[in-house]
Amino acid sequence: MAPRIGVIIVSDYGSPDPKDWCDEIACAAAFLRQDLAEPADILVVAGQPPETLPPETPPPVLPDGARLARLPYRRSTQLRDAAVKLVQGQLIAVLEADCLPATDWLRCLVHWLDSHPQDQAVSGRTVYGAGGSVMRLRTLLDRGYVETGQAGSAGHVCTNGALYRRAFLERYPFPEEDNLFVAGWRRNQAILLAGEAIAVEPAALLRHAYEGPAFERDLRRNVGFRDARDWGRGSGLRSIFQVWRERTKLEWADLQRLGGQRLRWWDWLLVPPLVLSRRLAELPGIRAGLRPDGKLKKTGYR
Repeated sequence: MAPRIGVIIVSDYGSPDPKDWCDEIACAAAFLRQDLAEPADILVVAGQPPETLPPETPPPVLPDGARLARLPYRRSTQLRDAAVKLVQGQLIAVLEADCLPATDWLRCLVHWLDSHPQDQAVSGRTVYGAGGSVMRLRTLLDRGYVETGQAGSAGHVCTNGALYRRAFLERYPFPEEDNLFVAGWRRNQAILLAGEAIAVEPAALLRHAYEGPAFERDLRRNVGFRDARDWGRGSGLRSIFQVWRERTKLEWADLQRLGGQRLRWWDWLLVPPLVLSRRLAELPGIRAGLRPDGKLKKTGYR
């Protein structure tokens, strides 16, 4: 019998270094160690590398039980949508290759959808792999937007780290947007406007790789670009401050909602300087997003 559960591990070519496939192999192996008492179809999907990047190492030898599909796409949104047609299962998990699920991640999310037939998708909780005050704050501010503080209904479905019903994924492909952040935001807006029921289960823990300051700067530039597309009006300083104000309001709401659970008292002392550094890092993305024909250059997100 065909498996009821499918897993899509999305591999893109964001790094300027030759691709070594270590993340893909580790992520596939983590899914083979899941404690779910039923098999899953594990598919690693990768696009074709742009000619501007160095040649990659040979395709990986994935662990037995996982398979690789190479597709003629560059954008990760295209890879995600195309992979739905290639993977088996009525429940489909989607995540990026630089993430490692806890052993019970899949079981927690499958149990949620089995127990809540009205929900079309359920996101887990994403954390960065390192500890410390700054990393706890970054985890909350970068990844906490999906969470409500408890298991239950949510206002967002995570594009990286969620389990979906197949029909739901087929109903909501990503819009034709070059920027992954804009595409994900637009899709989520369409889901909410349609009144679809989505949920979050924070017991399902996913560890996302954190690759240092360059990763953080690139992330913030993309967030700024997306925010400018949604909230920006015009191209002057007033528009920049409007975008900054809306982003800061959302982050403050996340801190109020989750800070009591996720932060220690001394972490709060770092909130003002960290938020200021985030706003400044977003500025290049905001300026690009405020231009009608603006695009982000040299971004690792595909």
